[in-house]
Amino acid sequence: MSTMQIVDAGTKSTTSHVTANDGTRLLVRHWVSSGHPWGSVLLVHGVSEHSGRYDRTARVFAEAGVDVTAFDLCGHGGSGGRSDVERWTDYLDDIELMLGRVRSADGARPVALLGHSMSGLLCAEFVLGARPMPDILVLSAPGLDDLLPRWQHALAGPRISDRAAPGAQARLEHRGAVSRSRGRAPGGE
Repeated sequence: MSTMQIVDAGTKSTTSHVTANDGTRLLVRHWVSSGHPWGSVLLVHGVSEHSGRYDRTARVFAEAGVDVTAFDLCGHGGSGGRSDVERWTDYLDDIELMLGRVRSADGARPVALLGHSMSGLLCAEFVLGARPMPDILVLSAPGLDDLLPRWQHALAGPRISDRAAPGAQARLEHRGAVSRSRGRAPGGE
């Protein structure tokens, strides 16, 4: 039987703000690792969330010797702007800005980019483009695909991932990043 280690309640985040390339003020949280850090994580939250919801996760990383930086996407949490951005690439530009800041602050340590839900899709799109690469990509419940039959998609309309990043699924499949088998019978629904 495994036991879960209790995270030190003393590992608190600090907050600051950065100005995005489009002038939007973004809230940034930082959890400093205990002891000598061996890596860093840039954590990007999911849709309708904010970075503060990941406090426990960030504290677990910090206790394990990993510095964590997270920011509120524009229009979310403590960041300015609207959540319905004009261009999907505005989110990608903000990830690039923050990844650069984490990389420059942490020197030679490996940097992981961790995206959850909608930001799993964002981070997948980020690494497929001509942008600076993280050392490690972690996607948590990314909005890449679902197992719904086609008739349900027809009733629901286009997926958010199809509207937001229409070419991402095809590029992921081309690079072998997404398994299409998932137990479906060929041609079956």
